[in-house]
Amino acid sequence: MDKALDQSKPNEFPSFETLIYDSVESISVALIALIAVYTAYFIQRNVMKNDWAKKQGEIYTDWWANKDAKRIRKAIISDEAYSEIVPALQRRINKETGGVVGPDDYDIIEAVDQFLSLLTRFREFDSQHMGYARRDLWVRVFGHWIEKINTREELQTYIEDFWEDVDLLRPPNFSWSEKSRNWFRRMFGSMKISK
Repeated sequence: MDKALDQSKPNEFPSFETLIYDSVESISVALIALIAVYTAYFIQRNVMKNDWAKKQGEIYTDWWANKDAKRIRKAIISDEAYSEIVPALQRRINKETGGVVGPDDYDIIEAVDQFLSLLTRFREFDSQHMGYARRDLWVRVFGHWIEKINTREELQTYIEDFWEDVDLLRPPNFSWSEKSRNWFRRMFGSMKISK
């Protein structure tokens, strides 16, 4: 046993080859871990992007295919069509009668609710992950309808009374945090960022 202790030299440094081998091995492990993390991030980002596009496509399909929504979109744009739904809306928002409506009025109110439900789905749809193109698309498609709804008094009152928790009469909050705004300014210079 004393021979074994005598043969070891505690102050001896590893050989150059051993140092290179250990360094390459450590770098290889770190590189593999980095590639794994990047791959997982890339896959997750693509899954989220594809999922967002799929959901967006479903919402657009429902938006344009739903017959009730089509009827209300027509009423919002056309004064003549709007005058057909105004009596039902007035009876529904009338506090003196308790908002009781008949079967024909109910069909109109149901169509309005279908329209607002579709608008709500997109309005609440993951606005955190909207880029510039998606925000622009939202404003062009759904912002137009919000703008038109704001010109229809009875419909506005109905939304305020029966859809008060949703806050449909404004676009989604696209505000950026100060940190994000500063990062964007550093990266892209003096481009304007809407709040």
